[in-house]
Amino acid sequence: IALAKRGYKKVEVLDRLPPPPAVDDTAWSDTARFYLIGIGGRGQNALRKIGAWDAIEPFTQPVAGRKDWAPGSGVDGGVLTVRADRPPSNVIQRDRLVSCLLAESRSLGITVRHEVDVASVRWEGGEAVLTCRPCGEEACQLEEAVEGRAAAAAPPASGGEYELRAPFLVASDGVRRTVAAAVEAADRERRWALPGRRFKVTRFEDTSVRVYK
Repeated sequence: IALAKRGYKKVEVLDRLPPPPAVDDTAWSDTARFYLIGIGGRGQNALRKIGAWDAIEPFTQPVAGRKDWAPGSGVDGGVLTVRADRPPSNVIQRDRLVSCLLAESRSLGITVRHEVDVASVRWEGGEAVLTCRPCGEEACQLEEAVEGRAAAAAPPASGGEYELRAPFLVASDGVRRTVAAAVEAADRERRWALPGRRFKVTRFEDTSVRVYK
């Protein structure tokens, strides 16, 4: 969205996931299905800077504070906390936020291709050449680590592969880091580079403790 509003033409987005329901779909009324997130002041300002907040705010609910229940407390035993020193957060279903951004992207002429995976990247004539392939839900679930390294790509789907060329590429491919690995491999082919100027991907040990209720 930011690139399109800066005047970039033919902006294209590739997403491994299927598209979310439309912003006004009745599916959003089933609150048990969706994870809610709060968009605070900084998040709202960031969305305003790219001109997207007006497309999202109508589908949010303002929340002035929070309510917490201690273990063993009854329904009426919650403690309400209201922060008067900060603006209220706006709550929205996480997938609905994606749906809002998708609708805003399409209104700007951005092409969004869903259920598409980038199998490889190479560089020709100053452009990135992406080999893309369609992928279903199972084929795209490759975000888990294997023996401390990113999971290997799935076998190519039968047919349907195509190439995209782009002079400017932004990678948000997560732990697989397909693009970053391709940049690292291409940089190794350079015969000479200043000390410390080689492109290198560093993967840190995941020490986060996750507790699920």
